[in-house]
This record gives sequence, structure tokens and C-alpha cells, in this order.
Amino acid sequence: MLIQRNGIGGGGGGGASSYTDLTDTPAAYYAKRLVKYNAAGTGLTYTYDIPYYITDYGAVADGQEVSNGAITSGTATLTSASNPFTSADVGKQVIVTGAGSGGGQLATTIAAYVNAGQVTLTINASSTVSSSQVSWGTDNTSAIQSTIDAVSIARGGRIIVPIGRFLCTGVLDFKRLPDGVNITRSSVTFVGEVQGPFEARSGSLNYSPGQYDLAPVLMITNTATPFMSFNAINVIVDSIMFYYPNQIRPTNGTGTVTSTTTTPVVYPFTVDMTYLSAGCHVRNCTFANSYDMIRAYGGRHSFDTIIAGNLRVGFEIDRTLDVTRIKNIHGYPIYDLLGGYGGIGSTLQTFVYSNSICILVYRADQLLLHDVFWYACGTGIQLDSDAYGASYGSATNVEFDFCRVGLKAITTQSTGWDFVNYGVAGNTIHGGDTAFIIGDGATSPKVNIQGGKIYGSFTNKVVKNSGVATIENVREYNNSTALITTPSMPASTNTYTNEYAYRARVYISGGTVTQVSHRGSVTGLTSGCLVVAPGETISITYSSAPSWVWMGM
Repeated sequence: MLIQRNGIGGGGGGGASSYTDLTDTPAAYYAKRLVKYNAAGTGLTYTYDIPYYITDYGAVADGQEVSNGAITSGTATLTSASNPFTSADVGKQVIVTGAGSGGGQLATTIAAYVNAGQVTLTINASSTVSSSQVSWGTDNTSAIQSTIDAVSIARGGRIIVPIGRFLCTGVLDFKRLPDGVNITRSSVTFVGEVQGPFEARSGSLNYSPGQYDLAPVLMITNTATPFMSFNAINVIVDSIMFYYPNQIRPTNGTGTVTSTTTTPVVYPFTVDMTYLSAGCHVRNCTFANSYDMIRAYGGRHSFDTIIAGNLRVGFEIDRTLDVTRIKNIHGYPIYDLLGGYGGIGSTLQTFVYSNSICILVYRADQLLLHDVFWYACGTGIQLDSDAYGASYGSATNVEFDFCRVGLKAITTQSTGWDFVNYGVAGNTIHGGDTAFIIGDGATSPKVNIQGGKIYGSFTNKVVKNSGVATIENVREYNNSTALITTPSMPASTNTYTNEYAYRARVYISGGTVTQVSHRGSVTGLTSGCLVVAPGETISITYSSAPSWVWMGM
């Protein structure tokens, strides 16, 4: 196979081009990249990589869908009242939600065209469905993978995804490919031909992201393994809409809640950055109806300007042993993201509220979060651990609106986490649980929250089970008069530790006091006010017990 490298002329008219055989050794390849420019007898020109269009490798933007498919168990007759079918659909892949074994997806091909409202499938349905999600089209998995492989073998380049709906029933893999000197290479940019991210609906027709919007759309139907695997270095995915056309709907075409909607279809992660990946980036993308959205191992990854439509996990971060950045995220984990509030109150939204975690963190060294907003979710950020350890990092300007739990800090590394301007709002329909949960009783997380707000409906604002937490300047928490209960006066000389998650003013008066110590040091006071931070100690030596009052700050 030959790949053309177009020359860019310099110092005279004309230009040059070279052809690189994919079997070239690295030395031969790089020699061909530098060609002499001889139109004027002098000067040099360097070749450059032309973009690779997936359509040049056989991809076809003919993906379609309806939400009123019907088929009876034991038969192969698929109907739709929308009359969407044509004779050109014969041989194309088709996926019918709920018509497979045990109510799973039926994935097959269209064997025959009967009329615009009816086709015959290659295999029979195992379950009867009506008003089912049906998607069909050319399976573009092989064509897109061939494009990726060609660019990888050519030592990198830019892949263009045109505007259109490209059905993919399989998986895509950005690979590390060994070359003649036993090194690895990748450096692939996979980009839509127009700038994203893209809104996931148009007016009241909020079922079909990309069908009404000018966007490069990958329609994903695979339920077995992650759709896009990063096993390489320096891969960039930019301005793509990832869309699951066979996910169940919480609303009908007018936005009315459908009460029969229950558990969503379970899909693996849309994007999976494996431990072989490093320095990879996802930006300007929309994820519509992902069950689990992005899982990142490796290091030096970044995720920037993303519309997140996960139903369960948004980001799962683990074994990222270098700085990883997540910024400019707008999350709305209800079907079709910005399709109005039709999903609020549906049973699908109940699933999301009970099960979703926007950002789930295990082992991570210096995870940086900035400008993150999520609406209608379960848990905002969960700091957890696994066999590889826990995490540390920082976050600025994060907000989880209409959530169950804003922050669940089960454990951290000893360095801990710092948050600046952390806002959380309780779910007024399902009832908020707790804004901030610190520790599980057996762990010792370290959390510092400076600024933000707690509003909406929460049963508890802060529950501190263990660890060290400082929470300051958080509206509706630090300024709440009902926050703090003055503890009992300890016995003379006994040390008392501030177990609250915020600083407290301690007013001491009366009694016969000879000494007040703060953080183990004598203050010289026998009465008056001290500011005691979380985890700090105070002790009072007295012959007659004084009184004290604790007030939150």
C-alpha cells in the first residue's frame, strides 16, 4: 500500500511529492519525507501528511433509527409505522432493543425488503417488542479501524470523520505498533470535520442526536467490550459525538415522562484508556446516553470541553501515575442530555439518581479538576481506593446540581485533596442524602474545602465518619446556626480535639482557670476566645470548671 505525501514548495514555483510504502524501514521512511525542490535549482521542501478520511476507506454515513419498531418472538418480520425502510437497506446491520434472548438486543442483518414499513430479518426475534428502539445501517467498524491502522503504520497522522451518522457494531482500537527498531508509535488525531461539542437534540425532536444536527456521529451498538480503546501514546480524539441509538428512552416524542421505562441497556465504557496509554486527549466531544463514559489508566491524559451524558459512571480514574486533567465539563446524565426536563421523575432518572457517579477516582497522582458542572446525578465525586492505592489532587469551580451526594471522600493519599468553590444542591424530587461525606469510619481521608455553597434538599449537610476535613466559607453550612453543638467541658488538663469539619470559635468564661493550652502550647489566657481548626486540640487547667461555647465559622 502506498501513501502519498504532498510536498510544499519553497522559494519557487511548483512542488514535489513522494510515496511511502508501508513496508519501508524507519530510515527509508524518513528519507522519503525530505525531498529536494529543484524547480529553481535550489532549496528544499518538506513533505506533510494529508488527512485520512474514513470515507476513503469505505465508511458510509447511512445510520438510521426509529423508536417504534415492532417484532414478534419467533418471527423475522420487523415493522415500523414511520415507513423508514428502502430496498437499499438489504444486507445492512440492524439492532432491535429488547428483541433478543432474555430481552437483550437483537443484532442481525436485513435479509429482505417488503415495503417501506416492513423488512425481513436474517434471524428470528427471541422476544416480542413494540415501540422499540431500532437502528440500522452499514457497519463501519472495519472501515474506520482500517483508517486508524493505516495512520498508525504511517507513523501518525490526522483522521477526518465527516458530518453524518456512522453505525459501528464493533470496537475501535488505537494500537501501539512495533517498527523495525523495536520502538512503539502512534500519534493519531481522530477528529470530526466540524468543531464540537454538539448539542444532543433539536427542538422537541430530542431522541436522535446528530440526526437533526450537523455533527460527525458514531452510532454505537456493541454491548460486549469498550467501544474505543486507547493502547497508544499521543492519541487525540476531537469533535466527535458518541451516541447509543438503542438505549431506552425516558420520554416520548413530546417530552412526556414514560413511566414504564426501567433499567437502561448496559454498555461498556465508551472510551477506555488502558495502562498502555499515555499523553492522550479527548476534547470537544459529546457523549449521548453512554452507560459508562470514560475510563482512564496511564498518565498525562486530559479531557477538555465535553458534554457528558452518562447514565452510570462519567469518569473512572485509576492508575494514573502522572498529572491527569479534567476541565470544562457539562454533565446531564439523563437521556439525550439537553432534551428538556422530560426525564426528571421517570424510572430511568431514578436509576441514574441511585447509581450514577460523575467522577469516580481510585489510584490517581495529582488529578486536576476545573470548571465541572453536572445536573441530576447520584454522587458527584467519589474518592475511593483499590489494590493500587488511593488518590490526591485538587479541584476548582465544581458544582453538582440536583444530586444525592455532592462529595463522598472514602479515602485519599496522605497528601489529600483541596477543593475551591465546591457547590452542591440536593435533589428536591428524590430527596438529597448528604452534601459531603468524609470517611467511612475505618479510613483517614484528608479533605480541604474552601468556599462554595450547599443548597436544596439534603437530609445531612456534612457527615464526618473519620479522617481530617476542613470546610470553610461554604454558604448555608459555615453560617448555619444549627451546625454545631457545644461539647461537654472535659476534665481539668484533659485534651479535647475539634472533630468538626470547620473552624470553631471557642468562648471560655467563669470558673477558676489557671491555664489554657491550644495545640499543646500554653496561650497565657484564662478566659476569652480561641479559634480552633479541625483536628486541633484545646485543654483547660482549672480548679472550678468554667463554661465554654462553641460557634462554627
